[in-house]
Amino acid sequence: MFLDTGLITLRIGEQNPVLLRLFENEGVRGALFITACNPQGAQHVETANQRYQLELAAELAQTGYRVLPGEGASTTGDWPPEPSMLVLDSGPGDALKLCRRFRQNAVVVVESDGTPKLLLDPGLQIEGSDDPQAPANNPRLICTAVARPTPHVGLDPDQA
Repeated sequence: MFLDTGLITLRIGEQNPVLLRLFENEGVRGALFITACNPQGAQHVETANQRYQLELAAELAQTGYRVLPGEGASTTGDWPPEPSMLVLDSGPGDALKLCRRFRQNAVVVVESDGTPKLLLDPGLQIEGSDDPQAPANNPRLICTAVARPTPHVGLDPDQA
């Protein structure tokens, strides 16, 4: 999974040619980008978030997914960056299951076309909106995954 850029930057709603090349080189059909930090959109202390991430990493390791460590961030800086994971060969069904299991309001799904989309938990009610899918292509969200092989699921890309 070595790529010239070293990083894959995903922007919601924008097709990513670097990610497409990764998919082609590795025979990947899709991916999801998820964190276990700050469940239900409420900020938690760092030690709790680390524990949540370890639980997510353990679950992904048990299922045998290939994972790249990453970070999810807002372009406006209105939310702190969160350690995240790009889970290869996963789809919307896996995304929704993990979203609910780790009490996330949303996850990023990338299908074979290489375009990241925000998948909201269908049970999520967005205050002040008649359309719960309205922010589904939020351009303010940037996801970055480190593009290099990871022999195990981990939180620190330097330990991989």
